[in-house]
Amino acid sequence: MAVSAGFIQASGWRSGHHKALPHHCPSPARMAILLLALALAGGCATAPPEPEITVMPAGPGEVEVLFELDRQVEALEFEHPADEIRRRQWQLLDKELLLQHDAIRSGQRQRFDSVRIRIESDRHPVHREYPPLIEFADGGMALHTRYLKQAGSEQTLFRVEAGDWHAALPGGENDEGRVLRAHDPERPRGSWLYLGPQAPSETDFGLLVSDPALPEALRKLVREGLEQAHAFFSERMGAREAPLLALAHHESAEAPALHGDFSAGPALRLAFAGPLEPNASESPQWDQKALLRFIAHETGHRWNADLVTPNVAGGGSWMVEGSSELFAIRFLESRGKFSGEAVKEEYEQALAHCSGVIETRPLAAISPLEPDYGAHYSCGMLFSLMTEAAFEPGDIFDFWQYLNHFFHEADDYDQSHYLGLLAEYGGARMADRIASIVTDQDADRKALLREGLAEVTCFDEGC
Repeated sequence: MAVSAGFIQASGWRSGHHKALPHHCPSPARMAILLLALALAGGCATAPPEPEITVMPAGPGEVEVLFELDRQVEALEFEHPADEIRRRQWQLLDKELLLQHDAIRSGQRQRFDSVRIRIESDRHPVHREYPPLIEFADGGMALHTRYLKQAGSEQTLFRVEAGDWHAALPGGENDEGRVLRAHDPERPRGSWLYLGPQAPSETDFGLLVSDPALPEALRKLVREGLEQAHAFFSERMGAREAPLLALAHHESAEAPALHGDFSAGPALRLAFAGPLEPNASESPQWDQKALLRFIAHETGHRWNADLVTPNVAGGGSWMVEGSSELFAIRFLESRGKFSGEAVKEEYEQALAHCSGVIETRPLAAISPLEPDYGAHYSCGMLFSLMTEAAFEPGDIFDFWQYLNHFFHEADDYDQSHYLGLLAEYGGARMADRIASIVTDQDADRKALLREGLAEVTCFDEGC
């Protein structure tokens, strides 16, 4: 198996495997009982078994995954709740084992120390979930590790057995060309593990794997767009040291659509769905401006969802999606793809959409499965403009530099961190407005939005 040089590398690996034992001691009267319990259980606090996971191609659009545990267990429990996805696309090859309630258990109530699973590519992905496995036209595949992470486990060890194929796992470590260790396995999003006959292309931002099914003109635009957007954001918000793994692939669909996601590691996926024309990058369904905006939006997540992880509980997706929307517009302006009039039109459309949605309920009440979820993008972009207007040290790019600086040691941030930082640096009133629009059922949310945008001096003519 070939491993791309300079990408899969040892970096920041933690060696600790087990949780610390409690410091308190039992009373003498309970010592005999405790000694017996320790002999049977191996300790008064048992860490979850540490799995070693072997990934192997199993045929077109399928991989086989072998979990080997360091001891026998009654259940292998997974951290990320995705029972529907696992039931639909996982096949347990050990017939005595059952998949239920985000765990694998023995139907005979027996203990086990290994599990073998076959995973199929995701031809019908669940809306706003990472597909467990995607496939490329040349037989290559990318597996999302989120669904494999065991609950409570402090590390994940991947062994890839793929013959002469290439493999890439962002932030991983290569041991004799076979073992890939996740760099930051405690982040719940997981990452993409690529394996296939195609060697990833080395670029200015890291590695790129482009589906051969995509037209050559589109593959070229994807690479150039990623490199240009990465350079633009690096100049404004600071360079990122960890190389990026970018995956661009085709999805079968009747209607054209663009889907993207960003994972820890970091890794980025760009999906181009629908019929493809030979010169797709210049076709009416995907003009270059739309494609570059899509690419820049996803690239922008390196600066709002990588160094620190967003906790979007309570409706906080607007922080991530809205700022990436504004990042993309600023990038398109820099490339001469957006005039001042075009930017103004974008803001007006965002205002109309956001106002219509928040008129009846606060933004936090809108879940990712609802048609109105797009308001997290439109309202979030307007909130980014309001943040920029009130943030005394600088523009929206400066704001994100501050946020990454102050919260990177905590590894994550949420709405309270975002709004607290804004309030600390001159935007207390603006932070209150945004908080009320997001969460207050009784507030006049449209009026608060108009008040906030009134302080965006360039709103009417484009910023």
